[in-house]
Amino acid sequence: MIKNTKILALLTVGAVVVSASYALFAGGDTSEPSFDDNNGRSSRHTINGDSGEYALNDDGYTVNAEWRGDYGLNDLGAELAELDDELEIEIMQDGVKQRVKFEHHDGAIRTAYYRNGDKQPKGEETDRAATALFLQFLRISGLKSDERVAALTKTGAAASVLDEIDALARDRARRRYAIALIEQIDLSPAEITTLTEKFERIESDHDFRIAAAALLENETLTSPQAAHLIMTAGRQIESDHDLRIVLSASADLFSTDSDFDGAWMDAYAELQSSYDQRLALEEIAAAAKTDPALLAAYRKAAQAISDGPDRNRALEAIGENTER
Repeated sequence: MIKNTKILALLTVGAVVVSASYALFAGGDTSEPSFDDNNGRSSRHTINGDSGEYALNDDGYTVNAEWRGDYGLNDLGAELAELDDELEIEIMQDGVKQRVKFEHHDGAIRTAYYRNGDKQPKGEETDRAATALFLQFLRISGLKSDERVAALTKTGAAASVLDEIDALARDRARRRYAIALIEQIDLSPAEITTLTEKFERIESDHDFRIAAAALLENETLTSPQAAHLIMTAGRQIESDHDLRIVLSASADLFSTDSDFDGAWMDAYAELQSSYDQRLALEEIAAAAKTDPALLAAYRKAAQAISDGPDRNRALEAIGENTER
């Protein structure tokens, strides 16, 4: 059983400290940073009061959405059911531009659907196309993930959400759904294993770290499951900062299972930064003092830190005298 009281602070720090290439746009607490990875990919999500904007330029498609007033989903979490004012979505993919505009009018939602600039006639086919475009937008952006997870779990419990994660288009959306699922449902050991395996599809260090830290906070996570998660983190996360945050978030599990201890040390070996190496080791110093085998592994890792001050502070954390 796991209960890590340091998670909230770690997540708060991690959510603020992002790479220098990120630029925060004005908006509310749910705004996301904009980024460009030099491969033509960029994303922006801003909130201003009850209005919002989402824009994405990714490999193969572009998405632009704007809304005024809040909007809500139907009981199945797949269709627009409530709208305060208006919502407009445009998706360009495979040379086809689709646009849908929803407007609140006289107590009802009025829908207009366009394909390559041409307004399509009203009818069941147009309604299905508009609904499909709205659902595609939700799956790409990850917006309304809390509502969708709540709706999906009413009809199919965690299995429905786990299946839905496979249909999501981006790491940020997968991260949002995973966290919403963890927060809303008491997952079984088998469901945790399945969810952990789906983290392997998250390529973004930032999104993987946030999702992994949230799962590590789950009290039903077993030590073997945590060991698998830590091994995956060590294998996939390239950022020393993000990997160290995951290692720190799992430090309370030390000495509960030797396989976990080994997985943690293997993941730690992927760190290159002396600063992050020292901070990660300091989190397990208390556990190392009570376990001779772990203490020896800790001492060896600390002595290998290249920066002198960081090396000394790591050794001092286990009571080693570094004065000469």
